[in-house]
Amino acid sequence: MRTLTCSSGGAPVDLEHESACSYCHAPIAFLDAHQVERVLDELRRDDAAREQKAAELPVRLAADRPQVDRVFTEPGEPDWARVRDSLGVLERDLAAVAALVGRRA
Repeated sequence: MRTLTCSSGGAPVDLEHESACSYCHAPIAFLDAHQVERVLDELRRDDAAREQKAAELPVRLAADRPQVDRVFTEPGEPDWARVRDSLGVLERDLAAVAALVGRRA
């Protein structure tokens, strides 16, 4: 395929030498429909995974609640290194802060 007819202006477009219609100057664009479908499928999978994590969050927070409550009801300063949240990131960061504070004490 070396030429095609512009869908806007109707003029022939020589694809080897032009990237726009010489009559109406509309740009010629090619779209890979299979790639569009692959990207949409990937976005749908990511969205489903995000929804699954959001649905699990209340259960995970409820499971963590008793341990966090124990830390705050024990006498003295909370031992943050013992708190194990289900998300992991908070656990790592709090443990690091607790270790730093423990070294200074």
